[in-house]
Amino acid sequence: MSNNLSIIMYHYVREINKSNFPRLNVLKLSEFKNQLDYLQKNYNILDFEDFIYFIKNKKKLPKNSCMLTFDDGYKDHIRYVFPELIKRKIRGLFFPSAKAILENVVMDVDCIHLIIASISDNKILIKKLDLLCKLNGFTEVDIKANWKKYGIATRFDTKEIRYVKGVLQNMFPLKTRNKILKSLFKSFVKSEPEIVSKNLYLSQKDLKVLLDNQMYIGGHGYNHLWMKNETKSVQKKEIDLTLDFLSKVGAKTENWIMCYPFGSYNRDTISLLKKKKCIAGLTVKLGVNKIFSKNLFELSRFDTNDFSK
Repeated sequence: MSNNLSIIMYHYVREINKSNFPRLNVLKLSEFKNQLDYLQKNYNILDFEDFIYFIKNKKKLPKNSCMLTFDDGYKDHIRYVFPELIKRKIRGLFFPSAKAILENVVMDVDCIHLIIASISDNKILIKKLDLLCKLNGFTEVDIKANWKKYGIATRFDTKEIRYVKGVLQNMFPLKTRNKILKSLFKSFVKSEPEIVSKNLYLSQKDLKVLLDNQMYIGGHGYNHLWMKNETKSVQKKEIDLTLDFLSKVGAKTENWIMCYPFGSYNRDTISLLKKKKCIAGLTVKLGVNKIFSKNLFELSRFDTNDFSK
């Protein structure tokens, strides 16, 4: 027995040869199956009910425990992930973005992914982005400052991609950012957002299928905000909208789990969640959790891209 818990984070999982966006950074279905083979052989895969039981009863976990989490509510999760989990009798934890499902829109974070995936030459994208920034009041000094701030390679992205993501994720005012995103989406994705949204995200019917098969649906915000950048009142509204969504689709609203969009949170976030009967929060920090060390609202996860294929 142990107190250690590894939580695995998944996003896109698909057959890339069947994708409308073949350059999108995804986990291939074959690789997902390989990972499940490995996890089933070497780990005890817990579901939501197991997690709640061990937390509530303050019991130690089985050795090599892990949970599988799926962020953002992609259609991939019902097309490819769900059948594989059912076949293996695994119950995963799913965290969809509410607005995408209820309002049939493409979330900003996915607009950025799809724009990047729609063009093979990053220089063309950056040139267009910088031009749009200048047309909307940004100076050369601003652009150089953004390169210095965001143009830093990570373990997943080149410095060019980090620059594009950083600018488009953090640009203010929001009205300007939305205008530039819309222009880039129209130029490079070349599809109507409503059609893209319908094909990209789970439907309410899909969520019912997941729930009916004892998968867990948790909170991932309504507008997919960087919570640490928001006031306490905005965070409260976002959490309330999240709970309204969970209630609407028939998911649990007591002892529920919040998966922070972008892994972003602060003390206000945690305080508000505790008042709303939330039991844990998932970050994007890397590492294994000792779940009884009073860090239930700052649980770390491994991104599937951290694993060798």
